[in-house]
Amino acid sequence: MNFLATIGHALLFSEDAGAVELCSRSFRSLAMDLEVTSDLTTFLLKAKRQKFEAILVDFKAGERASTALVEARKLASSRNAVAFALTTGAEDGKQAFQAGAHFILERPLTTQSLERTLRPAYGMILRERRRYFRCPIASVIHIRQKDGSTWNCTSINVSEGGICAMFPEKLHTGDEVKIDVPIDQIQIQASCEVCWSLEDGLTGLKFTWMPSEMKTSLQIWLAQRLEALCPPAVIASVTGHVEVQS
Repeated sequence: MNFLATIGHALLFSEDAGAVELCSRSFRSLAMDLEVTSDLTTFLLKAKRQKFEAILVDFKAGERASTALVEARKLASSRNAVAFALTTGAEDGKQAFQAGAHFILERPLTTQSLERTLRPAYGMILRERRRYFRCPIASVIHIRQKDGSTWNCTSINVSEGGICAMFPEKLHTGDEVKIDVPIDQIQIQASCEVCWSLEDGLTGLKFTWMPSEMKTSLQIWLAQRLEALCPPAVIASVTGHVEVQS
């Protein structure tokens, strides 16, 4: 099986070289890429422009650390990211939780202490990744427009929130359509809205309605696809399962 180089992205605000090295190594072991900056403006700009499943803030930076975490949690792109705080002592921990941290990484940092915290956090990281995970899939989509006209097109990828497909012509943003498409063994029937459409017909659809049982089945299927992209050793280390079923 071919694995993705990374299954998620994390962003660290720190100028502590030792902490950076330990965190980088620990996140790499979980098949996650870690970007690092010691500049507050750069940190917030990255958090705004890119989707990160996890953010880490080093409270050695004092008030800048609290600002980094509070402001990052306000951003739409990182509002739901799993937030970690690197702390030294109880006062740092108190400030970190007040700023919105989910987990505390307390000094002295070691590979073992990071692993103990990252293991329970990894499920949350994967759930956050799944919300934006686009799984490639080529299926024939049956499209029905409001005027009753129908045609078929081919899907490119699917996520929890919508589906990307190649249409025979450009659609208009805001157009409403109904789709019927097989996703593996799941037959998806949903109402959709056109979010964007390019001149060549490549179109992004947002699900606006779907039966709850179909939505649940799609979520489970996407979770299984995402887990299948994780190296088996990673899944084994955080779940205790030796084998990953695709």
